Formats: sequence, structure tokens, C-alpha cells
Amino acid sequence: MPTTTRAVLEDVLGDEELFGPSGACPSLFEDGKLDRVLVISGENAGGKSFTCKALMQYAMDRDPSLKMQFIGMARRTQGGMHRVGLWGDDTYDSTGRNSVKAVLKSIEWASLPEAKREWLVLDEPDIGLGEGYAAALGARLAQFAAALPDNVEGLVVVSHSRALVLPLLEAEAMSLRVGDDLRPVAEWVRDGDLERSLEDLVGLKDRSRGRSKAIQHAINARKARKLDQAPAP
Repeated sequence: MPTTTRAVLEDVLGDEELFGPSGACPSLFEDGKLDRVLVISGENAGGKSFTCKALMQYAMDRDPSLKMQFIGMARRTQGGMHRVGLWGDDTYDSTGRNSVKAVLKSIEWASLPEAKREWLVLDEPDIGLGEGYAAALGARLAQFAAALPDNVEGLVVVSHSRALVLPLLEAEAMSLRVGDDLRPVAEWVRDGDLERSLEDLVGLKDRSRGRSKAIQHAINARKARKLDQAPAP
């Protein structure tokens, strides 16, 4: 089965309970010419990270031999020499500089002649960067996306940064908006995030928990249906 981003995304978006208009993680897909490149954006607590994990799992279900190169906070906060080798040490260098280092290193690895078939997944690669540097990083990612090596069957970029996202959209990447703010991505890039109040800020914790509960409820309901449909022993 094909494991390009588009092929896997079609499977994921076919899951109405999770990703449909009334699902646990509502989404808006906008097509692009780059079949292997997807930008995921949306508000905090919208379900972007879960959507990203779902995409990776669906891809690995299609082909367990597919390598997943994931660059995100879940790995950045782990210990070990691999983490230091990829990101560096925030004690001795700036957070933004280390973010850039990780992205550029992952691109370098994916571009090696001996590189295996893989997905490169960048979850908030612009952490610690100002808008100027985020735009420059977006330009480098767009350059990489436009001439993606054949072995890279998926490039997924998750970001809150309009400056980083814009060059990828100009390169005609696919877009997926996730969460409650489902304005078209071009409108979000032009106008920015929805204005939020102090009350919204305080309530972000409950909003995040509510999203997690909705996701878990949908997953549990599915498991229950499968058990009901299973043949009797």
C-alpha cells in the first residue's frame, strides 16, 4: 500500500468520528500540488499533536518497515546522547539556535544517498525562534519540500508560526487546519490567530482536557463496537 502523505491522509480524514466536522478533532483540508508535504496548523489544544500521531500510526500500519524521523518536544525533553547530538544543549546555546540545528540536521540525514524510506515529521520546529528566523527556516523547508528526495515519502510540519508556514504554502504544500478555528489557512496567515481573553487563557487547561476526553471517548466507543461485533468464542 502507498505510504505517501496524501494516501495516508485520505485514510485519516475518512475517520469521521475523530476528524470529521463534528469529530473530536475537527479539521479542514486544503489541497496542494505537493503530494508528500503537509502543513498542520490550528489553535492550542486543538488536537494537532494527536492528528500528527494518527498520521504516523496509519503510515506505519501500512508499512511497518517505514522509518519515522520525529523531531518534536516529546524527544527534545528526553535525555541521552542522541538528544544532545540532535538538539545540542540549551545551557550553552540559545533555544532557537538548537531548534534550527535539529531541523537542518534532520534534512541532512534524510538527504543522504544511503537514507532509508522515511517520513520526516517536524512538530513545532520553530520553538524559540522569532518571526524573522522562523520565516527563514520556513524558506529552507520549502526549498527542501520542492525537491524532496525520493526516499522521503512524507514531510509533515506542525506549527503555530505564520511566518514559517507561508513559504510552504507558496511551494503548494497541502494544508490541514485542526481544532475549533477552521478558517482557511490563507485567511489565518493573513489575519492571524483569533483574539483570546484572559478568561480564555485561564480556561485553556480545561479546553485541553476536554479535547483529550473527546478523543478518548471516540476511541473507547470504537473499541466497544469492535468487541460487540466480535464472534462469540
